[in-house]
Amino acid sequence: MISDYGKSGFAEILPDSPLCSTFVVCDALMPTSHASLPFTVVPLTPADAVAVSRLEERCFPSFWSEEQYAKELQSPYLAGWGAFVEQDGRKVLAGYIACSHVADMWEIVNIAVDPTWRNRGIASRLLEAALQDARKKHSISCSLEVRRGNRLARALYARAGFVQAGIRKNYYAETGEDALVLVLDLSASPTP
Repeated sequence: MISDYGKSGFAEILPDSPLCSTFVVCDALMPTSHASLPFTVVPLTPADAVAVSRLEERCFPSFWSEEQYAKELQSPYLAGWGAFVEQDGRKVLAGYIACSHVADMWEIVNIAVDPTWRNRGIASRLLEAALQDARKKHSISCSLEVRRGNRLARALYARAGFVQAGIRKNYYAETGEDALVLVLDLSASPTP
């Protein structure tokens, strides 16, 4: 999912969509030269649950609690990475990606970038980290759902090699918008 739910600071406002997507990927089309902010992408741990939950609260109309994330980040079936920036001498979570995986199949569950830190290549780097790990673990495919109207997210995924495999009609309850099901063949595609 990729979100631009209309909270202040969001970069993507789609005129043809009353509510934008459920993932935050507003930096999807930014050239690398704009990524002047240094950030580090590292695997998430249960200790990051509070920060992830707070980031979700800023980005999504519905979000998981700290307890839910703490539990999920302990699961062998969830992999997550966070993009951390230095701010006032402390590390701050600027974005994250969460993927579920069973056997050799992965699904991107969430990707979000805080409105403060968008347009710096964070979403692209998070997606790259997740896909590299999936390939390293010999996974064969990765899938996700994205709002039909979320052009920036769709462009990010297209750059990574995802192709449309189907449509889920009226998938997003709050708007009735369709979800496009995208799939990436990990055995045939290069890292973004």
